[in-house]
Amino acid sequence: MIDLPEDSPYYLRRWTKNGFTKIIELNIEIENTFNNKLQESIRQHHDIIIDMTNFMKLSRKTIIDKLGDSKQYYTIKAVVFNKGGKGMEDTIIAINRKRDLELSKLNREKDILF
Repeated sequence: MIDLPEDSPYYLRRWTKNGFTKIIELNIEIENTFNNKLQESIRQHHDIIIDMTNFMKLSRKTIIDKLGDSKQYYTIKAVVFNKGGKGMEDTIIAINRKRDLELSKLNREKDILF
């Protein structure tokens, strides 16, 4: 079980402890599946397309590094859609604050059901 600080800023999602733990567990399972599929594709010399939302530069590098010595056999391209540009973080935080305020008026928090 992962303990979350009680004093988290209200604009950050305060997940239920069980829900947050379940998300972490599922993310680990997804990452393991991804790594297994990637390695199998490399072994079989398949073309590989990785389509991931919110992928950051360091994350892309980590994936590319997983190609290892096989990297020389691949043409690597990254497509980055930068619609928001500078200040996008402020927009996202403002949206989350608005959602939190709306939920607090209803005396609710965001729930994730499994």
